[in-house]
Amino acid sequence: MVAAGTAAFPAVDRVILDMEDDGAGHYLYIGAALEMDGPAPALDAVRAHVRERLALLPPFYGELDVAGQVRELTVPPGPDSRRRAYDALPNLTVPGTQPWGLWLVHGHGDDGYLLFHRVHHGVHDGVGLALLLRVLFALTPQAAARAAHTERPAPAAPSSARPAREAHAAQEARAAPPPERAPAQRQVQGQAPGQARARAGAQLRHAADSARLFLPGPRRPLPPAERAGRRIVSAVTVPAAQLRGAAAEWGCSVLGVHLSALSHACRSTDVTGWTRERRSRGIALPVSLTDTRSGPYRGNRYSLVRLPVPWDEPDLGRRAQLLAREVRRYQDPAVRSALARALGRLGTGATRRFSERLYARCGVQTTVLPLAGEVGFAGRPARHFTGLNCLPAHFPYQPVLSLHGGRAVCAFTVDAATPGARDLAAYWREALDELAPPPRPERPATPFPAAPSGPSAAPPPAPRSEPPAAPSSGPSAAPPSGPSAVASEGASSAPSSGPSAGAPAPEGAPPD
Repeated sequence: MVAAGTAAFPAVDRVILDMEDDGAGHYLYIGAALEMDGPAPALDAVRAHVRERLALLPPFYGELDVAGQVRELTVPPGPDSRRRAYDALPNLTVPGTQPWGLWLVHGHGDDGYLLFHRVHHGVHDGVGLALLLRVLFALTPQAAARAAHTERPAPAAPSSARPAREAHAAQEARAAPPPERAPAQRQVQGQAPGQARARAGAQLRHAADSARLFLPGPRRPLPPAERAGRRIVSAVTVPAAQLRGAAAEWGCSVLGVHLSALSHACRSTDVTGWTRERRSRGIALPVSLTDTRSGPYRGNRYSLVRLPVPWDEPDLGRRAQLLAREVRRYQDPAVRSALARALGRLGTGATRRFSERLYARCGVQTTVLPLAGEVGFAGRPARHFTGLNCLPAHFPYQPVLSLHGGRAVCAFTVDAATPGARDLAAYWREALDELAPPPRPERPATPFPAAPSGPSAAPPPAPRSEPPAAPSSGPSAAPPSGPSAVASEGASSAPSSGPSAGAPAPEGAPPD
């Protein structure tokens, strides 16, 4: 078993950390914002809370400087203060020298405050972030202690993102037994012949997918002009029941529904024609290689894969089915084991080269951030939870779908120069409404009012038809690299006849 503070795949962490110095203008932080009701607490109270909760965990960040890392942000009042508050979050300067920060945000609205936690992707991936948030923002100390259970005591992590490269090199040079493999890497003793064949077949498929990365890639650029270097947030909130209802009616998964809606948003804002190119781009998706029942951990434990998008399929429901079928193969333990073994053999240079080839064949990267249990501050539950993704320079935008408390938030981190940047979330919702009508409003489960429709609450734009495009070039799974988070998959069933409101489909265990 890998210690919570030990990097399972250090080459992945190192590639992400090295991206800081390549001059491309990557934004490599992932995080989440909690909207709270009531008067804001004192900053000292937030610092004391964070200090108490981090003491439950291994020293991920080395010697803590809570006073320097927990700060305040005040948004000037105005009619669009909520949007401006969210737009400010992915542009904050990292305080101090450590790779994490937490902000108490005032002025985002008339009746509450935000708590925003952010961490460098070289230190945590999406699953690790979700597990960490359960400790930081559990409603009671007892719940936090339960969420903080770790695999075994861990060494201190580097105190900042860039020095982590030297720490990785020093760790590898120590004359000590190598760390044990991550759960998905361990060989199963005494395999039945069928299991061995399945594992061998998964390795062959993975090798074939990786080989496709050496074929000629797409040529059309994603953004039409230079990047602004400033990021905004386009987000929308929907009932989680609507996503599950769409999944049930179309016989696929919640992730398949999200990917189909995302493809509609991509096509609707495409001004360079990249979604219609013959050598079409896919969607990059991270597949977690860790046991989500563990406590928070340091490092990245995922494999990045390329999903082909059936851009020539005009029916969004059928597109959701096809995308869900592509994702389903990565639920196979043999496939995930093959991904983990291939990843464990790669050094930093090979990981970087495969990552660059995969990114060149994808138009967007997305992830799902499911958060179990109630979260909030000082015993009061949050009324709204929004995950915010990183934005590597390879892409003009990068969305994350957050699932918590009966709500789903699709939030795009977007470079401000991207055409249609504010409309991305509205197009995503337009597609979801086509896949399944919104359910009737229900009485809230808590005494707090329902949250507004998201940081960017613009009405959906007028519907657009999607003319057929060239067929996709086929799946290409690759050894992972670059910033990413967790890809979550729901239960699947046989296809149904078409979209209509239906009972929510139960979520299955995510393959990540």
